[in-house]
Amino acid sequence: MEDTVSLLQEDRTPSGRIAYYLRQPKWRVAIAVILICVLAVILGVTLGHRPHPGPSPPSGQTRRNVILMISDGMGPASVTLARAWAGNALNLDGMLIGTVRTRSNNSWVTDSAAGATAYACGLKTYNNAIGVDADGVPCGTILEAAQAIGMKTGLVVTTRLTDATPSSFCAHAVSRRDEEFIAEQVTTAGVDLLFGGGRAMFSNATRHDGRDLLREFSQLGYAYVSDLQGLQSANRLPLLGLFADKNMPMVIDRQEQKLTSVPSLPDMTRKALELLSQSAGDDGFFLLVEGSQIDLAGHNNDAAAQVRETTEYDMAMQAVLEFAKSDGHTTVLSTSDHETGGLTLGIQLDPLVYDDAYKYLPDRLSEVTASASYMAELIIAGSDINDTVIRYGAVHDLTTEEEANIAYCKSNVVASLVSAIGRVVSRRAYIGFTTGGHTGVDVNLYGYNAADIGGNIDNTEVSLFIQRLLGLDVEEITEKLKTFNPKPPSNRSVPLRSDPYHGL
Repeated sequence: MEDTVSLLQEDRTPSGRIAYYLRQPKWRVAIAVILICVLAVILGVTLGHRPHPGPSPPSGQTRRNVILMISDGMGPASVTLARAWAGNALNLDGMLIGTVRTRSNNSWVTDSAAGATAYACGLKTYNNAIGVDADGVPCGTILEAAQAIGMKTGLVVTTRLTDATPSSFCAHAVSRRDEEFIAEQVTTAGVDLLFGGGRAMFSNATRHDGRDLLREFSQLGYAYVSDLQGLQSANRLPLLGLFADKNMPMVIDRQEQKLTSVPSLPDMTRKALELLSQSAGDDGFFLLVEGSQIDLAGHNNDAAAQVRETTEYDMAMQAVLEFAKSDGHTTVLSTSDHETGGLTLGIQLDPLVYDDAYKYLPDRLSEVTASASYMAELIIAGSDINDTVIRYGAVHDLTTEEEANIAYCKSNVVASLVSAIGRVVSRRAYIGFTTGGHTGVDVNLYGYNAADIGGNIDNTEVSLFIQRLLGLDVEEITEKLKTFNPKPPSNRSVPLRSDPYHGL
């Protein structure tokens, strides 16, 4: 009654009513709760989108398949170039859902090892690390955790199976250069399907220790194929496909030289989907597909090679999308570990000539018929520099300075010869590069049937999303790896090659 009398005696204006309610304890509590909720919403929006990983599949429900595609070295400019060169929209275009921050534990510019480990383990590590954390301790991967719950697994790449990206999902090494040591782990990792290059790392004829890992694969029950015909006829798992001693041929060289026995990335992807889906049943599968040599073309500053690698990656994506749409239980994610080369579409060749500022001629790349690395091989073997870049690079106006630089690299800095040729060819299309290494730009994130991830996210969040989506226990795998030593015995640490762009 006193409350009613007090209200009648109060100022009846809106401000008076507010003042009255603020003096009542029960109303003060209610208003405080409302303000806290509003503040939480505002902070959530202000601090940025942090996507929540998808839920674990309910008990008894068919498990999802997850296909993670990694376009090694492909930045936003690479996609723009591929679209312009192809003359039509890409399969990727309709899948864009966000961007990914790529820095590693020890650098704003990551390498492929740290980038792949972030996707595999869901944590930051140092450049050069394969499936280990920043302290060099092995970390469980989403592939290993998927195996632990009965899922089928596969790796499809076009470089070596012991290269940084694929090995980060099934091996653990403090240094990516220990590829013979990594090959031993790939052999015993139990991955159901392995397609790529790098036969030399598994053959007793080329390994420094003489160990025959190909024979060991056979003893473990793997079928083995080494060419397109064998790939097409393969009909069971586990399956190993090694299609080159080192990296598989670049797309431009495979196509122009008519290397018909070498499968393409779409060829390998379709076969992987066929066999994994047939064998997985209700347990589902995890498949990694990498467009590996987009990166190598970027290191070589070779726009003509890169645009074909990117386009073929998009063709592999078409095969993946067709499968996912017909299957209905498949989530597809595509992103890059980093950008390579600092690709620039439109360069001003002469800073004093303003007309050059708006030139960009992607169609000219169609006239190029060999990769810069293939042209470098010919020149090292004795072919005339001018004749080679005319015949294969469509460069009909090689300057004296450019020819002299290529000749100098051939004689003194062979490691720079490929990129010297790549820049000469790319400049004719008014396409440039800022570096022979990686850059720190954010990369695109693409998804299908992946509604709960997007925005601008850290690379580790891709892994965390997959872990939650599939109900994976990566920490359990990490615990089991505690006794594993990621360092090879000192007498077996054999660097594959010297490469300043990959931390070797």
